[in-house]
Amino acid sequence: YHPDTPYKIKKQFDLFIKHKIYWRVSILLFLVLALSCIFSFKRIILTQDFKIGAPAKEDVYMSADVVYIDHDLTKQKIEQAEQNIYFIYDIDINLIDDVSQELELFFNYLVKGSKSYEEEDFLSDYMSEHFWNILQDAVLEDKSIIKTVKGIQYKIMRMGVITDYEKYQLVKVNYKLITLRDLKDNTEKEFPVDKLINERALQKLIKAETREKFKRNIRLRYAVEDLLDAIIKPNIVKNEEEYNVRKSNIKNKLEPVYRNFLKGDLILRKGERVSEYHLNIIKEMYSKSSRQASLYSTIAVLVIVLLSIFVGIGFAKRFYPAILYNWKLVFIFSIVLIVMSILIRFFQYNYFELLVVPVVMGAMLLTILSNAVAGMIMVIVLSIYVMISSQDITVIGSGLICGVISIFLVYRVGRRIEIIRSGIIVGLASAVIILSLNLFWQGDIAFLKFWKNSLISFGSIFAGALLIIAILPLFQHLFKITTNIRLLELADENHPLLKKLVEAAPGTYHHSFIVSRLAEDAAKAIGCNAILAKVGALYHDI
Repeated sequence: YHPDTPYKIKKQFDLFIKHKIYWRVSILLFLVLALSCIFSFKRIILTQDFKIGAPAKEDVYMSADVVYIDHDLTKQKIEQAEQNIYFIYDIDINLIDDVSQELELFFNYLVKGSKSYEEEDFLSDYMSEHFWNILQDAVLEDKSIIKTVKGIQYKIMRMGVITDYEKYQLVKVNYKLITLRDLKDNTEKEFPVDKLINERALQKLIKAETREKFKRNIRLRYAVEDLLDAIIKPNIVKNEEEYNVRKSNIKNKLEPVYRNFLKGDLILRKGERVSEYHLNIIKEMYSKSSRQASLYSTIAVLVIVLLSIFVGIGFAKRFYPAILYNWKLVFIFSIVLIVMSILIRFFQYNYFELLVVPVVMGAMLLTILSNAVAGMIMVIVLSIYVMISSQDITVIGSGLICGVISIFLVYRVGRRIEIIRSGIIVGLASAVIILSLNLFWQGDIAFLKFWKNSLISFGSIFAGALLIIAILPLFQHLFKITTNIRLLELADENHPLLKKLVEAAPGTYHHSFIVSRLAEDAAKAIGCNAILAKVGALYHDI
């Protein structure tokens, strides 16, 4: 970075501005390209309205070859695939090890014989004093019993035990199979829900295992049953995370269901109810047709944009040639035109009844920042763009008339409250125009049908006026433009500079005040800007 870089940039910019032909051509090209891009993405207007549930007015045939993704069939395919993904449960190996350690500790205390208070409290959690004595005598006599009991515990828990509540929930939703994973062997299998060992089935399984291992000693068998029933815990745990991951993978891996339609195929018969499926195919068909006709629409848009710009230039050259030599005004005009054109395209496909708002906003903004001629140029150009974006004569007529009305209302506006008042008046005018034109074209029903659109138009224009008040200081600051609103602020007697003039040179202030009154009256008499003359006279001696 070099310290002289900003100065070099400014010098190059000044040279660029001095060569008027350069910046004029640059802005013209910028306008043509930007507006062409905005309006080139033209959606083909349907010859009839297709509404879900409404009967088709005529047979609809494919106008182009279309490969359509059938979303309903794709959704069904995904749902069927998801049905093959069962809830995933894991056999908790860590819990098996923990229970084995508890059993080992239990037998250590049992073989030891004498019990401390802590040991006695620990053992009482598993079995009664009676069974403890029976098991102790048997173990002291035959140590292989410990190994047998451990084997039963490990075998049952390796099979997996589920809680009564969890199994009830599976049965409640009529679930037949689950995916049971053995994390120790890294294996999984589809396991029937009705064969899962819950806490009730666990008691039967323990009795069956002990009956086989301790056939001759019934008292010992009861003691072992009591111990295992107390120490074995459910160790089948539901794995929600893995289940959701597998469902997500299914959606990503499955190919959508495609349907091929050839040009000329009948997709909707006259009188047939329009479904969402039909509507999606029609949209895809018109989208394909729109892409095929993109070259012709681009050429048409380019011609219309060039014509609109040359109309604006011709109007300015005839009534306000100064604007063509002021790069700030040309740049402001271009920015406002592009922004309002974007709004027109947005409202065309989303809020059709608001197409009049960009015309009114553009007219107000240019009239306040420049003059009525600049505002009128904006109205003419934007009305052309509304015309190509809408085939509704109500919108076109309302935008043109309201744009002209807004110019008359904000011309030489002096206070911000006047902009709000203008927004209210233009909004009311728009509502009346929409109702009147619809009443003229469609009869008595139109009054009841379009009152809502009139209210929306009124509210949106009023909101646009408030937005202009908000962004106006930004334009004034960035482009150093002095509007009538700014002039009135300078003419205020409480302005710091005028206060300083009263204190330092009261005679000069009085002289400036008298001259300002004379200049204001003279300007009014000849139809010039009286506010500008007044402020210039107030500050002429400073």
